[in-house]
Amino acid sequence: MKTISSTIFAMLFISFIIYAQDSTKLKNIQKETITKTVVVKGEKIETKVTETVKIEKQIIKIEDTGVENQNEVFSSEKKESVRVITDDVSANKLNDSLIIELKKAQLREIEESGKQQLKKYEMEKKIIDERDEVKAMKRLEEMKKSGKKKTDN
Repeated sequence: MKTISSTIFAMLFISFIIYAQDSTKLKNIQKETITKTVVVKGEKIETKVTETVKIEKQIIKIEDTGVENQNEVFSSEKKESVRVITDDVSANKLNDSLIIELKKAQLREIEESGKQQLKKYEMEKKIIDERDEVKAMKRLEEMKKSGKKKTDN
């Protein structure tokens, strides 16, 4: 049991030493996160939230040869990723209510203009009927006059 545990301990210790040797690479990591929210209003509200992540890694490699003033090797790696967090389309309740109110107002205007046209039609019909009555009365009077003249002969 002691040999197994000491072997595991030795392996862990060696792995930490190997990992520590990675210190010959100096790293500078810059991470920039941009979150955009775009809302488009119209008949429907479209909401899109995106996250853009820009990562720039700068690595300076120095070889461990024991010599002072070694040449450094600079390398830079850039990554950009765009991730859509939410993409939502919903009904525009305010716009829908305004459209309904507008349609109701238009319907009321149509009904009112229909009533006004009906009143105008009735007045014109009444005037025409009165003219026809006046003409009919004149004809009747003329017929009576002409009828009296014939009976007088």
